[in-house]
Amino acid sequence: MRGVAENVNFKSKEVTLKDGNVIKYDKLIIATGVIPFIPNIPGINLKNVTTFKTEDELLRIKDATKNLQKAVVIGAGAIGIELAQALNAVGIKTYLIDMMDHILPQLVDNDMIEEGQRLIIENERFTICELVGQGLFIGKAMGKESQKK
Repeated sequence: MRGVAENVNFKSKEVTLKDGNVIKYDKLIIATGVIPFIPNIPGINLKNVTTFKTEDELLRIKDATKNLQKAVVIGAGAIGIELAQALNAVGIKTYLIDMMDHILPQLVDNDMIEEGQRLIIENERFTICELVGQGLFIGKAMGKESQKK
């Protein structure tokens, strides 16, 4: 179901949608999302640079992949990893870059992510990189044997 919530009645456990439909619930999770962080790096305003949060952005990315051979995904959170996996699955050489030195930086501490990060690198065959200052450092794994590009 898709709709815009107009009212939540916590006592009767009902959500009223803008179209008038009422949805009853046992547990309510409010997941309003987040505004994407745009790093201050050269080229951020170029034509094929986009954020990935809305359906329109998804369609723009999907359209761009028709003639794409390489892609860079900045942000190694859950959404960035999923996008990198999807691009990789359709044969696009994908680089996953983050400002932190490991994937899922907002969810998992560095000392707990090493094995998961290794498995993603091996199984997905995309390159995970670290964004350092104004330069892109590209390597097989974040923080290891990186090269400045």
